[in-house]
Amino acid sequence: MKIKLRLWAVVALVLAVVGFGGYKLLKRAPEPVPSPSPVATTNSYLLDCDGIKQGETAFSILKDYLDQKVIPYNTKAYDFGIFVENINGQVSGADMAWIYFVNGQSGSIAADKYVLKAGDKVEWKYVRPEF
Repeated sequence: MKIKLRLWAVVALVLAVVGFGGYKLLKRAPEPVPSPSPVATTNSYLLDCDGIKQGETAFSILKDYLDQKVIPYNTKAYDFGIFVENINGQVSGADMAWIYFVNGQSGSIAADKYVLKAGDKVEWKYVRPEF
């Protein structure tokens, strides 16, 4: 009889512990997941326009450069022109965006509409947009 009573007491205690979240004590801690090593990124691309062809744009020379260097990027076409969504994992958004500058001035039209002249200095920067 004493053994049965003790068995019931142990069962009741286990059920009470489990019922009040004690099962968490029995769970193993998750194995730490190694974080991937950071990808080398750049926050700007300065592009040479000395040997440009007629009709090249601020976007076309960026595209040529990224394709040549095999740097991943995504764009989206809108009515106003091409928008650079990301370059090498750095995503354009409200906080940071890829914006082009010609001779130190940010572009006032879409990059695929800005036709370059020989000697222009084009730089694509990952910066906070100013609205």
